[in-house]
Amino acid sequence: MSELKKIDDDYYFRLNDIFSIWLMKKQNAHFKDLSYKDGKKKFKNFVKGTIIKNSIHYIMNTIN
Repeated sequence: MSELKKIDDDYYFRLNDIFSIWLMKKQNAHFKDLSYKDGKKKFKNFVKGTIIKNSIHYIMNTIN
């Protein structure tokens, strides 16, 4: 089994393009308008939602 990497501050900036799109579509917010603290909170929700969604997708594809 591969080792999971911790999502750290580096990912907050590296995933900015995808995160910004998610913010606009799902949160009706713009990255540039958020404080760093608010951005980090929303990023945490983004990561949790993405991991859960991808995990469910993986499990469903594995079962079929």
